[in-house]
Amino acid sequence: MQSIHEEDYSKPLYEEKITLKRPLFIQESEAKNKISPQERGTIVHLVMEVLDLNKINTIDEIKVQIKDLIKREIISEKQSLVINPFKIYKFFKSNIGKRALASHFIKREQSIYSQIKMNDIYLNNEDIQNNRETYEEESLMLRGIIDLYFEEDDEIVIVDYKTDYIDEDNKQEVINRYEKQLDLYAEALNKLTGKNVKEKYLYLFNIDEEVKL
Repeated sequence: MQSIHEEDYSKPLYEEKITLKRPLFIQESEAKNKISPQERGTIVHLVMEVLDLNKINTIDEIKVQIKDLIKREIISEKQSLVINPFKIYKFFKSNIGKRALASHFIKREQSIYSQIKMNDIYLNNEDIQNNRETYEEESLMLRGIIDLYFEEDDEIVIVDYKTDYIDEDNKQEVINRYEKQLDLYAEALNKLTGKNVKEKYLYLFNIDEEVKL
């Protein structure tokens, strides 16, 4: 497999996020001897951020990397128990995972900052929508982290991981909940890179499924 190339765009909207050790709130939660759903999601995202993408061809390679993360104290032994190497392997063997690995450019955990109009954010807020002219010039600073994006045919594809519990009863609700978030991320990423975002995906780890938005 070709070597994966990752690099940064340097513009004001961008801020590099480098994780050198476990976040403080993870350490505090660990001290209480329990792992919350929020922490579980953080651990999964952290592992997906730091994995060497040239060494994820087999489940065993992923297991070796997880052991190395424990050794380097990026995650603890206990925290590693919430990581399922098979699910990570399935992501990279999925259609969207294969496309990402085939790209000449991949970026993980991209921090973004962008001014977004309130009218665009609060589409379901009746007061704001009934007074659009009043709020026309009002804006908020959007701050978020894009889990993964890659270039394909000089355009961009966004992938956002979700670790929520999902079944057929709540699947559409989860998709609807995050759709606007990815629209805002796409707008911010377009400003950052100057490239068109052609596709947006949710990857639902709980059911090993990619959803195109």
